Amino acid sequence: FFILTLLIILFKKFSSDPWLYYLTFGTVLGQILFPVWFFQGVEQMRYITIINIVSKILFTIAIFVLVKQSSDYLLVPLLTSLGAIFAGIYSLFLVYKRFDIKFKIQKIHILISYLKGGSNLFYTSVLGNLLTSSGTVILSFVSTNTVVGYYSAAERLFRAVVGLFAPITQALYPISCRKVMYEETARSYIRKIALIIGGMAFFIGTTVAIFSEKIITIVYGGAFPSYSYILAVMMIWLFFGVINNIIGIQYLSASRKDKFYTFSFVVAGLVTVLLNLVLIPHLLINGVLVAMIVGEILLTICMLALIFRFKL
Repeated sequence: FFILTLLIILFKKFSSDPWLYYLTFGTVLGQILFPVWFFQGVEQMRYITIINIVSKILFTIAIFVLVKQSSDYLLVPLLTSLGAIFAGIYSLFLVYKRFDIKFKIQKIHILISYLKGGSNLFYTSVLGNLLTSSGTVILSFVSTNTVVGYYSAAERLFRAVVGLFAPITQALYPISCRKVMYEETARSYIRKIALIIGGMAFFIGTTVAIFSEKIITIVYGGAFPSYSYILAVMMIWLFFGVINNIIGIQYLSASRKDKFYTFSFVVAGLVTVLLNLVLIPHLLINGVLVAMIVGEILLTICMLALIFRFKL
């Protein structure tokens, strides 16, 4: 609640239309409600895909139908947030009806034990957002809205490519939890999925990088080609991001060695923020790209160093 209050104060101070942020924040509520962890735990990940796809299609259609002119711009975050909240509420209803799970208020000491048990994953999630978001925030303070807009436009396409791997890694996690608990199968399993998924990331990343100018032109029009290199360079970030997921989530977290993952994230996150502060005022977008790529590569190096050092 403190963080939410602080964000609201900042939005009121720096934004001419804080309602844009208020309405967009509904997507956070939707993410809180959606029990991805449950569907992963019972290995029924198809519900994650089906619910998300159906809700996003329905509310995207609603955007095209209802948004008629520029003055209707607030309907976009509103409908997007409603889609996320709808997906979250329906998924909880599905858990109750389909899996016969009863909901009840838990005791404080139980909640505290769960929070402590998941603290390392929470920290890595927060630091992950720090890795990916700090650059844009700093860029917005030292550059123009136009430059930030070009970077954000390319980053949206990058996020779309990253989204191709999210269902794969989510579906793999329960399997990884079983496989990596046994030393005789852990290493071979991780090497296998690293080769397959890492190979996919390399192939898709290389393809997008080669055709980045055409992709940018098709999606955004003729004003963007000079900034297509942003999308191309981000594909390096994509490759190492996928590798880091395999090492950090599928191996370290799944084998309950997530404290090493968190430590690596702390190191990489601090270096990334420091590089952003130093480079962005001088290099602008290029400073963001350098900091993010160095951060991802450093994260990979830190995790591998800890694995070999402590024979994990």
